[in-house]
Amino acid sequence: MKKKKGVALIIVIVLILLFSAIILSVVLTSTTAYRRSAYFRDRNIAFNLAQIGIADALYKLNYRYHDSDHYYGFRGDGECLRSADDKNGPYKIKATDLGISLASVSDGVEVKLFINDGVCPDTIISTGKFRGRTAKTSVNIRTLSDKITNLKKPLADNTNWDTKGIPEAFNKHVIYASNISGTGTTVKGNIISADSTKPTPWPSTWTEATWTETNISLPLPSIPVLHFEDIPSDTEISPDWIEFKAINGHPGYTTDGTTWDTNTLPTGVRYESDTTTDTFIFDINHGYNPSNLGNRKIYVKKSDTPPVLSGGACFIGAKVVNPVLADGSITFKGDITLEEDAIFEADVDGIDGIGTFVIDQDTTFRGSDLIIYDYDCSPPVPILIDNQNITINGALVTNCSLTIGTNATNLTIDARTSSMNAAIIIYSGENATFTLNSTPNIILGNNQTYAFLCASEKKIEVNIGTSGNVDFIANPILNLGNKATFVVYSTKYSIIDPSAIIVVGSASNYAKIHGLLFSYGNTDGDTGGDITLNNASTSIEGCLVANGTITLNAGSLIYNGDYFKSGSTEIYKGFTGGRRIYLPFNWRFLW
Repeated sequence: MKKKKGVALIIVIVLILLFSAIILSVVLTSTTAYRRSAYFRDRNIAFNLAQIGIADALYKLNYRYHDSDHYYGFRGDGECLRSADDKNGPYKIKATDLGISLASVSDGVEVKLFINDGVCPDTIISTGKFRGRTAKTSVNIRTLSDKITNLKKPLADNTNWDTKGIPEAFNKHVIYASNISGTGTTVKGNIISADSTKPTPWPSTWTEATWTETNISLPLPSIPVLHFEDIPSDTEISPDWIEFKAINGHPGYTTDGTTWDTNTLPTGVRYESDTTTDTFIFDINHGYNPSNLGNRKIYVKKSDTPPVLSGGACFIGAKVVNPVLADGSITFKGDITLEEDAIFEADVDGIDGIGTFVIDQDTTFRGSDLIIYDYDCSPPVPILIDNQNITINGALVTNCSLTIGTNATNLTIDARTSSMNAAIIIYSGENATFTLNSTPNIILGNNQTYAFLCASEKKIEVNIGTSGNVDFIANPILNLGNKATFVVYSTKYSIIDPSAIIVVGSASNYAKIHGLLFSYGNTDGDTGGDITLNNASTSIEGCLVANGTITLNAGSLIYNGDYFKSGSTEIYKGFTGGRRIYLPFNWRFLW
């Protein structure tokens, strides 16, 4: 009996030890799990703090301190630099200030902006610390420059060199406008509107679009300074000018403004007349050479004896070395060679109704830009290019309204050798219009920042594909890259509202365009740059920017991400001013 009691005691003791071991194991396992959970909790909070630091730095650079009183970089108190001489150092944010529970006074995040050293890009490194745990993350910043001297540029700096950030109006948006009207266009991308409210209900075709309401000052395009020849007085004719005019029905010329030869004309110069125009023809097939005229500037005047006819000039396969003026029309035929000083000025205003520029089919311009100018612009009548097989090896520049018609097939403008900043430039002191109803072959070079630049000191209107289809998707502009496609700019205050207009497509015709369309009006007291999209087949792969109203009647508008890839240094060349934004890329978790 005593032996049985001893066995029972041993069994009880073993059971007690076994249960104690189990309880201890449970306690140890629970403690380890709790500690591991606390570790990962604290680590994740530290990681979240690091991400908050990145977001805080970007917010301050992009929104809080974007003015001429602050510079790129951070002081120790977290404010952007107040002086170019301030030290760019780390700043800290306490976790307790962020409302994180259980945080101690030593918990928080440290943020440091490393300025580009010519090897590594600008980088934000943020280190979060919480209850002894540390997490670190970094992100590179998309900027336009690569020099450490950027600290000396204020955040609101408006130059287009050595300036950090990207113009916000072009920051991954498909639309920026003061007002947005209509929902008939399919939209994929970010939309910014200064004054319009978000559509309700949200359009079913905008499922891949976002909406932001904010007011941003637009950057402005650069406008070239264009030089044109002044109309000479008779006292200025000699020795630089040779003047042609019909006198009593007989062709004549003078080099001193007073002594006229009406018996002969220089070699290669012929004369024709009809009921409206006395035309002097400079024809290479008849031996014309500029040296026959002493390489002088040419002025073809209207007759001053009844009947008074306009004076026209016609160049057939000729070489032109100096300015040409005509009191009427100028016509081009064949293979024309232009030197740098060759410009053509004619009286193409609407007063007498007979002056114009005519480019015949199968005409080629070589050597320099084709500059055609109305010297009595009040107002200019549109120049019409509507013939086949015209090639301009250089830019096409004018102060007149211009129409490229539906018959202008195989029109090529190769601007690679031009110093102008666009392939086609219209810059007028009067109301002007550019109408494009066919698709020219456009080739850009290193000096071009836009494909089409249309500017006026008054009202400027651009119509694309309104009477004939235009397709730059199927026939792309070569070397467009990040250059704007259409820039329309009213350079001075206008009483006409809107003063800058782009109309894309019509009820019966469409336009397909790749790149940026920019419309900036300068209506006194109000914005005045509008863009309107029409026709279901109209397609824009790029961005619309206007300081007035963008009207979305039909078609599609799709964000083009080519310009925002890592490694690209510029977004849309040729614009200055406007607020700049800093885009993150290449996130790294350093732990």
